[in-house]
Amino acid sequence: MNSLVRAFYSCIKRPMKSILIFLIFFILGNFMVLGFSIKSASEGAIRYTREKMNPIVIVSLKHEIIDDEIVYGEIQSEILSQMKQDERVKVYNQTVESFAYGNDFSNVALENPVDKQGNSKWSPYFDNRIKIVSNDYPDMIEFYDKYKIVDGNFYTQEDLDNANNKVVINKTLAEINNLSVGDIINIDMVNENSTEINYYTDDNFKSFDLEIIGISDVAFDMELDELEKLDIYNTLFIPSTFFKEYYIEYMNAVSNQLSDKEGTNNVESNTEDIWNIDNYCVFLLNDPFDLESFVSDYQSLLKDNYTLDANNSIFESYGKPLNVITFFSDFVILMVSINALLITIIIMALTTKMREKEVAIYLSMGFKKTSIISQFIIEIIGIAFLAISLALVTGSVLANKVGYEILDLSIVKEAKEDQIQIDTKFGSEYFTEVSQADVLSEYVIKIDSTIIIILYCLSAFIIFVSILFPLVFIMKEEPKKIFYRIE
Repeated sequence: MNSLVRAFYSCIKRPMKSILIFLIFFILGNFMVLGFSIKSASEGAIRYTREKMNPIVIVSLKHEIIDDEIVYGEIQSEILSQMKQDERVKVYNQTVESFAYGNDFSNVALENPVDKQGNSKWSPYFDNRIKIVSNDYPDMIEFYDKYKIVDGNFYTQEDLDNANNKVVINKTLAEINNLSVGDIINIDMVNENSTEINYYTDDNFKSFDLEIIGISDVAFDMELDELEKLDIYNTLFIPSTFFKEYYIEYMNAVSNQLSDKEGTNNVESNTEDIWNIDNYCVFLLNDPFDLESFVSDYQSLLKDNYTLDANNSIFESYGKPLNVITFFSDFVILMVSINALLITIIIMALTTKMREKEVAIYLSMGFKKTSIISQFIIEIIGIAFLAISLALVTGSVLANKVGYEILDLSIVKEAKEDQIQIDTKFGSEYFTEVSQADVLSEYVIKIDSTIIIILYCLSAFIIFVSILFPLVFIMKEEPKKIFYRIE
């Protein structure tokens, strides 16, 4: 009689033991399906929330008003430099922006300069005005989620190092002026209508040439009003190292004008004060899941001089409750597994002790010890896997009901809106909005192949550990010793 047949008859002969083991693994299976499915659903929703969040960290110099004067924190350029070189950073914006004027080309102006009532519309892009955006890095965050290069390329690190006069312009601006890559355009920092023009100390910095090396366009269709479109069309991207001297001279002219207007003696501003780019920086990280560690690593180094804003309000509102659900699921899985293991070990130990005579008879009849051990294993595996298979069906029903009830208790739904509004603070345009409805739609209770494999593997582990006692007993004992002990 082989092990499989003996195991079958043994299960029938001992129905109470079989039923008890069946119930243990059936209950284990139901709680495991509940725990793993809820854990999988909450982790999926957490992952979605993080992935939808633009992994942005805004670093800005703190300031406070003391005796009607603005007092800034200490600038820590070395720490900011360390942050820029961090492998978790994909790209950063450390920009200086300014309006200027196109000299030998036309800007994109309002198509309809008056409204329906006949009133003139205001636009910052008057008198052929354009906007210059200079960055301290050979890339920009906007070219990962807003713009794309359709011809040529962005300026390089070599362009930054050599302060080359390169520029990337918008496709619409290029089309209306019949411009292409390789063309040269001339920019005036001031025009004849600018009052600052009379306060320049060095006329060499009033205008400059730029070589077009790239043409950009919006990366996808966006719903924009007319002014937002003008802002995109009339923006020029240039290396900050080239723009620095022109910007400083312009700001000195502005300062001179204000001093003359106020009747005060002007003291030329310190160059480093004017071109102080280390008071603000925006970092785009490679992975949204690095946000917390990145902020934590540098918050202590920057002390109280800077604020680091990663827009965690969204994740804290949605992610933290889901983390609580995940913790609850892990706790249920752990406690049920431990209890199932202990109970199964006790049952196997007791039944093995009660079956000493049966083991002794098998051994005296010449059965191999491995054959007896395999019978014990087949018995418990057959019952356990039958119970687990049934639990997959009942557990999925239980998980769908309980899982969503737990979610309803954990997520605090807003009374008026189902979306957290992002603060209208400086730099908030880099952050993305994630609605509660979108997050909850990713909380899906389902039993996938991964859960099934984990469940059967965990059951097999419990069976393996619980069978150790019978294994040691059978391998150690001899038939004569067992009969002698029984008598």
